[in-house]
Amino acid sequence: NDRIRFVNIKKSSESDLEKAKADKKQQKKIKKVMDEWKAGTLLDPHGNKITDRKQVLAVALSEAGLSKKK
Repeated sequence: NDRIRFVNIKKSSESDLEKAKADKKQQKKIKKVMDEWKAGTLLDPHGNKITDRKQVLAVALSEAGLSKKK
């Protein structure tokens, strides 16, 4: 039991990193939603202001199409 085990660690390839990044159109949409939130004009479907930052990020990613599972 004194043997040393070597574990192969999978390094992320460039293609994995490219998939994780948002393209320019998606970045623009995320920025637009975040700017609306900062200005206080971002509303939920019921017409209430969204104040929680995590909820804002969820809305931004959803509108940019990045929250969908592949």
